[in-house]
Amino acid sequence: MLRKSFVFFVLFFLFTSPIFAQVQTDVPDGPIVKAQLIAETDGIAPGAEFTVALRQEILPEWHTYWKNPGDTGLATTLNWQLPPGFTASELMFPTPHRQRTGDLMNFGYSDSVMILATLTAPKDLKIGDTIDLKAQASWLVCKETCIPESASLLLSLPVIEKPGTGPWASAFTATRDHLPQAYTGKTNVTINAENVVLTIDPLPLTADLMPEEAFFYPHDGLLIQHNALQVLDLDGRRAVITIPKNKTRTDAISEVTGDVWFRHASGEKSMAFAVKLATPVAVVAPQSESDLKKNAEDTVNPVTTLPVSEMGFFSALMAAIFGGLLLNLMPCVFPVLSLKALGLVQKSHHEDRTHVVKGGLAYLAGVIATFSALAVFLITLKSLGQHIGWGIQLQSPVFVAAVALVLFFIGYVLIGAITIGGNIVGVGSKWT
Repeated sequence: MLRKSFVFFVLFFLFTSPIFAQVQTDVPDGPIVKAQLIAETDGIAPGAEFTVALRQEILPEWHTYWKNPGDTGLATTLNWQLPPGFTASELMFPTPHRQRTGDLMNFGYSDSVMILATLTAPKDLKIGDTIDLKAQASWLVCKETCIPESASLLLSLPVIEKPGTGPWASAFTATRDHLPQAYTGKTNVTINAENVVLTIDPLPLTADLMPEEAFFYPHDGLLIQHNALQVLDLDGRRAVITIPKNKTRTDAISEVTGDVWFRHASGEKSMAFAVKLATPVAVVAPQSESDLKKNAEDTVNPVTTLPVSEMGFFSALMAAIFGGLLLNLMPCVFPVLSLKALGLVQKSHHEDRTHVVKGGLAYLAGVIATFSALAVFLITLKSLGQHIGWGIQLQSPVFVAAVALVLFFIGYVLIGAITIGGNIVGVGSKWT
């Protein structure tokens, strides 16, 4: 009877679970993003620069991400496999849109987007040849769930003496209108324990087109609170944008780069800037708005100081041990500890104590080695520029459903509804 009820509940779960319903209805069978490489011109001239783009067509209600995805997500990447002698610039992202999900704020694109890159051809190309430009594109596309996608892309262009405009030339022109333009005026950044304050003087707008709204998109994903209100203060053609700082950030910042988006009466405008900051020497206490404005006027590159954590290695280690002990009191762990303790007591009566201690130490070493390897793997990916963290697999409804079924199965085994055969239990015992 219990076995029949197990089969019934599994089938009921498969056909009625919201997780699987979401997989069946919300996630298309084919790719959510159609990607292609396109060129602005109809060919390549020897030794000349030319612009190409990764063009993405995104299904309705889904979105991809900017270079700084915000609170969650992964930036779109493009890895070139170019012929010898060719070089490629960094990707040029259009100004993104803000995408709020609950308390989270992400930056990205919907519907369609073109991400540009400038390529330079070698001078020894032969007129009449055809050049194959290859790239591997990867992106994360999200709706209520997130799906990682990738594509191997190919763009073939002829080598000609005087390239003309290609069929996508107007799309490239429209995309350039949404690229942030380099700002050559006076830009100042002040950072204290509470806020990041950006001063722009003068604004890259005429006096009759003062902005009604502004938003700072930092290239550094750990600089500000992405979902916080950004306050714009105008003083003639001078603008001050105050943004709450990311409270988890404690290391020294030597440079602030980003894009600033303005909306004014007749349209929108974006500008890109980079400000190098002096090395912080002490913690700066929160300041009033008037003090921040005064500091902005006094110097272009003020000394930037951030709170530095005083926790040393030993203190951090003790905190980690305390956190681990606290987790052992959780209902999902604490009952298992008693079983382990009873097992050790039983082994101490029938086995040599030294053997039991060695087994425990080997188990401890295995746990530490496993999690150390996992930490090194994630830190390596982060150092390579990947926005990744442990737990992203839980965004997959299939993974969550599979885990739920496994736990459900374990529950039936524990109540005796299903008996695992002795042959299965003994798998691997011959190597003990």
